[in-house]
Amino acid sequence: MTGRADAEKRNRRIRELVLEHVPIRRIASIFGMHPNSVRAVIEKFVRAGELVRVHDTNPAIYLDPRARVPSTMAAEGENVGDGGYAGSDGPIMDCLPESGRLPRGWVNHHLSGFVAFKVRAAGTFDPVPDPRIGFCGYWEEPTSGGNGQTLRVCRLRRFGQELTVAFFLSTHGRMQFRVHPGRVYVDAEKVGVQRSKDILVERAEHIARLLGATGWQVSDPEIRGVLHTARENDPLTRLIPADRNDESDDIVVDSSPGVPETEMEGCEDDEAIRIYANIPSAVKEVREGVSACGEDIERLNGRVRGLMEALRLQSDALAVMAGNAETLAEVQARMGSMAMADMQARFTQFDGRGYQ
Repeated sequence: MTGRADAEKRNRRIRELVLEHVPIRRIASIFGMHPNSVRAVIEKFVRAGELVRVHDTNPAIYLDPRARVPSTMAAEGENVGDGGYAGSDGPIMDCLPESGRLPRGWVNHHLSGFVAFKVRAAGTFDPVPDPRIGFCGYWEEPTSGGNGQTLRVCRLRRFGQELTVAFFLSTHGRMQFRVHPGRVYVDAEKVGVQRSKDILVERAEHIARLLGATGWQVSDPEIRGVLHTARENDPLTRLIPADRNDESDDIVVDSSPGVPETEMEGCEDDEAIRIYANIPSAVKEVREGVSACGEDIERLNGRVRGLMEALRLQSDALAVMAGNAETLAEVQARMGSMAMADMQARFTQFDGRGYQ
């Protein structure tokens, strides 16, 4: 029977072969497995978030959701090097760590809107080519975009996320090209709001270049919408009422993506964002500091109580001593009176005519 360690090693190798686009039947043959058993291994990696199937591919194409493609990569003919990914040491990540929690001081930035482009020439709705794997994006069937417009949506797997392009065509020939660039995760201490905006625009430009291979020509990217700063699975979500969105609130809770998160809407103050990114840990440190101070105060109170008891005893002793001193003075006064009377009794009374 295959041991657990051997099975894990085999499964990891299956994942590698899947990413190299080796057919499932070929993988099954290599390991002497049934194709359905190979599919079960692949599905396990999909559920764990370590593989993502590209939409509408047959045979299925899978991607590594943590692989990063630099935004400066050309649409065709350029080698793709390894970039930052969740868990890297840099100040930018493309997706959450496997734990689902951001490190202390990190936030994600995303748009409530999109990056709009001017359409110079409309392209085709063919699958979007990817120099690494063949294709990375697919257009869905047309739907109504409202107000007499036709909407086409393209879904792409990039930066460990599913990003979308929305193309609107009105009955008068007016065209709108919108890219929803997803989320960028940053160390708030090292990456500010403006740099995060630039990264989101760079991502949108990268996607536009990919679509350029199918005839699309767009230019003049412009952010339309408000920048949101958020933290998924933030402990503060248990303390702030969900879906409350009062303009006076700096931080709100949003559960629309399915993952509860706290969020700051439209904040472009880097210092405020740094404070927000460290609130849970800062509160913990304050609590620990207050607890330590409480222990110190209790020890000090004990010493004060001991000192007060000592002072009380000293006061009692002084009172006793004062009482003794008063008694001694009375005794001395009486003894003096008695001595004086005795001395006077020893002398003969003198009446001016001589001693009697």
